[in-house]
Amino acid sequence: MLFKSGKLCYDTLFIFPNEFIMSDLSKEISCRWLDTLSGSNQEKVRQKKKRIETHFQKMENITSAAFTIASEESRETTLGAYFLRLNGIVPFKPFPMASEGYCLDSIHAHILSPVLYALATVYSLDLSHVSISLHFTSVRAMERCQLLLEGKASPKDSIEEAVCFLCSPLKVTIVPCLKGPFFERMQSKIYLLKRHNVNEQVALEFDIIAKRLLGEFATL
Repeated sequence: MLFKSGKLCYDTLFIFPNEFIMSDLSKEISCRWLDTLSGSNQEKVRQKKKRIETHFQKMENITSAAFTIASEESRETTLGAYFLRLNGIVPFKPFPMASEGYCLDSIHAHILSPVLYALATVYSLDLSHVSISLHFTSVRAMERCQLLLEGKASPKDSIEEAVCFLCSPLKVTIVPCLKGPFFERMQSKIYLLKRHNVNEQVALEFDIIAKRLLGEFATL
């Protein structure tokens, strides 16, 4: 299949031959991601999905998903966050804050760990059938992700390979987010998380998660 990022396409490392297999793959990825979460966090995912289904009546009425993604490097950690906005068919109104999530990578401090966190949400919320746009507040994270997804760089570790793997079946657009209300809201939230140690952020072992998501598809 072809991965689309803006106007650029490339043949991915992973080939999925038809929609039936894609549906099974999406379910498998969702299960693998949920298996890495605690029982309480699994319940939070179910509650988010229920809230989204209530808003749009059914998931098939959703047409696109826009993630605002922050990836903040600080000392030996990477603090990540995402906001998710969903759009649907007429007459459904957009859902501007359908989901939000905050993560901490204190083991690898990988610039793309927050991207992996957001992409896993695509599958756990059953959104792999819609167009996905990733709006980056970090230029460095955006540039690295774009190089990987355009085939101009090879994954150097399991986290980067997992990002490529999760994007492969999706229609993804990469967009900078360096101003505007979502950028300002994200900056305020990141400031709060960094200064006041808010308990919303989840510390995760992203290398282990990446390998779990890749499973038998890993090529490294």
